[in-house]
Amino acid sequence: MTSDYEAWILSCLAKSSKNIFEFGTCSGKTTALFALNSSSESKVYSITLDPAGLSNLSLGNNQDGKAALNNAKKESIVQSLFYYNYKHFGVLIAYKVTISKFILINI
Repeated sequence: MTSDYEAWILSCLAKSSKNIFEFGTCSGKTTALFALNSSSESKVYSITLDPAGLSNLSLGNNQDGKAALNNAKKESIVQSLFYYNYKHFGVLIAYKVTISKFILINI
């Protein structure tokens, strides 16, 4: 989970960024912070795991692996952000953010 201090740093970095890439949407907190603190021309891209691909995912049988898999399952169901309909500098956040889902493939 992103701390308030980390959120402040990420928000400051977003102010000077035009294209922001986030790996792991999670709850969408930092995605929304990026969108809220970046310029109206900026784009935010976030990718997260597709729930359909989680059955093949193995992160180990230890406590950490099980917790990580449980978190991945919770995070993968995010469809849209709470702030999607919020306007920032007259631009809907939904137009600034792209959330993509992907399935991991073992090679």
